[in-house]
Amino acid sequence: MRTFQNRILRSSILALLILYLGGATPSWAQSRSLTPPSRKATSKVNTRGVSTLKQMVTPGFEELPLDRKLFAYWLMQAMEAGRDIAWTQVSHFGLEIRHLLEAIWQKKSLLTPKEKKAVTEYYFTILANNGTYRLHANQKFVFEGLGASEFQAMLLRIQIPLPSPGIQQAIFDPEFEKYRIAPTGADPIAQSGVNFYGPGMTQEKFAELPELLRNHILSYPEVDAATGATSLTLQKIGSRFHDRLSAVSFFIDRAKEYATPEENKILSAYQKSWETGSPDDLEAAEILWVKHQPSDIAFSIGFVETYDDPHGTRGTWIGFILLMNQSAEAVQRSSWIRASAADYEAKMPVDEAFKKKGAFNPPNSEGAYLLYASGGDDAQFFAGVNLPNSPEIKKTFGSKSFTIYNKIFDIGASSLEQYLPGELEMLYLPEYHSLLKQFKVSDYRVRQVEFHEILGHGSGQDAPGVNSQEALGGDYAAMEEARAELGATYHLTDSDALRAILPADWSLEKVREFSKFCILQFFSKHLQSYLTIANATAIRQAHQLGRQMIFTHLLREGALAIELSGQGLPMIRMSSLDQIRASLGRFWAIIQKTKSTGDLPALKALIADLGAFTAEQRQWAKAMQEPAQKLTVPGNTIYLPPTFNLVQSKNGQITDVTLGYLAPRAPIEAAIDYETARRIGDARRCLILLDP
Repeated sequence: MRTFQNRILRSSILALLILYLGGATPSWAQSRSLTPPSRKATSKVNTRGVSTLKQMVTPGFEELPLDRKLFAYWLMQAMEAGRDIAWTQVSHFGLEIRHLLEAIWQKKSLLTPKEKKAVTEYYFTILANNGTYRLHANQKFVFEGLGASEFQAMLLRIQIPLPSPGIQQAIFDPEFEKYRIAPTGADPIAQSGVNFYGPGMTQEKFAELPELLRNHILSYPEVDAATGATSLTLQKIGSRFHDRLSAVSFFIDRAKEYATPEENKILSAYQKSWETGSPDDLEAAEILWVKHQPSDIAFSIGFVETYDDPHGTRGTWIGFILLMNQSAEAVQRSSWIRASAADYEAKMPVDEAFKKKGAFNPPNSEGAYLLYASGGDDAQFFAGVNLPNSPEIKKTFGSKSFTIYNKIFDIGASSLEQYLPGELEMLYLPEYHSLLKQFKVSDYRVRQVEFHEILGHGSGQDAPGVNSQEALGGDYAAMEEARAELGATYHLTDSDALRAILPADWSLEKVREFSKFCILQFFSKHLQSYLTIANATAIRQAHQLGRQMIFTHLLREGALAIELSGQGLPMIRMSSLDQIRASLGRFWAIIQKTKSTGDLPALKALIADLGAFTAEQRQWAKAMQEPAQKLTVPGNTIYLPPTFNLVQSKNGQITDVTLGYLAPRAPIEAAIDYETARRIGDARRCLILLDP
């Protein structure tokens, strides 16, 4: 197994060699326009049962001038250098387990068919989920197909050292660190499998820290084994993640050579935060980031996502590169939504005290294509993003929202014009089939994500003296996602508002039909998501928990009902659109009050009451499993980002940067080879360049 130091050394040699071979002169004046979203924005590589490999195909990269391609190239290198920070954060043993599987995979020709099958399934699963836990289910993956003794014998036979007992427990014992995030009533620090707190740290010891240290986003609280005293290790160069952050900063310096002046300031500010470990420096970088309005490439890199931390404070490492969508339709639609945000705010069905007053800055909204992502659990899976997380920055400077088109257009065949054979019969009552065939799911998804990010997250305000994110702690994320989803679904039932962002020739009746279509899609897809949590103890992922609370509320009020098919498949029946809108509004009023007042006991009661995954719903999930496999509804999906390839002239001058893809329909083994090589570093290419 290659050490990280070897990876950094070889990556650095390659980087220095490339610099020696030549560079490009920045030219900021060049402009171009991306094409609108299309059916071919992504391509499915292969499907095996409910496991799917999909390759991200990003239109528009080839149109960029060379200096912008090189900017993206070096950003990608920085994100790859920092990828394992997130793997270290989100699981105590996840990175070590992945390294073990990388070593096994390089000797896969020595495995028996039984061993190879077991290794492939487990390795695929943790790659697809960016760790050893299923994000949506709070469920730890356990190695299946080989017993622990068989696994050990396999390692000895192929001459791989046996891992530590803790790693072996993490691989095979379903009770060892069972929960990614501890269930209600358990110690959220000591009994969570995430690695945001050092050994020996408990909730009680954490509470002894001063408030400033408890809320330190760039810290790693730990307990001194000798004295029992609590202290903080900072996530910075010279401390925790020193090697990785040093490598990230090295590649950021290369990216800055091709950056605009504004991008240069942002990247320098982020580098400073990694050098000091100061929350103030991180906040300064995020203020620069949120004020910057990119025209071609958007990016984010650093300790950005806070949902993984049980307290919702510490940042998970994440990085993404987006290409902006400049289609006239997308720009016009998002601009109209932002310009009308005050009107939407006035229509919020919540207490007047909790609405934003006067003119306010809704999130700057942009359409974009995902070019590259690495890091935290959901880095490769988002369809929309709204950052930064800091409520103070959002209040003063606003936030930025991106709708990721090439992910929206890859939710399955039903995200386009067609449905999979049998999909309508599995998920929807017959009386809704004609409604479903009138519209494209992608039309709904684009607007749902935009409303979610702009009008949901951008709405409302805390009561005077309340910092809701601090008051609600680890439960804040579920509340905030419920609030954003309520904003999206509620406004999607506003026919008058929808007419402004739908085709002009649509009648009011057709607009209302589209609203029904949106509601039906939203809650039917939530039912389908039960397939990912069939064996889970509870729903923990923030977005899914938020949707579950909304779903249960509407069922109780009779706005929705469930009817079972002859095969026991659950299907949504809707009441009138007006009744659904009223029910959504009533729950929004409850959620907004809870948020604005920072009422943690009320929120915990809502989650316990409305967020539960019931025994009846488990039966629905079991009934859906066999039909879902026939539909190839993905349970695990690896999204493969492209490789970045430098093109050089005979005299060594870099003339282009191209994107490389795995061949369509490539076998799953080839895709795992592709992903493994990307994660361990492309040392072979470096050696070829050094020793031709």
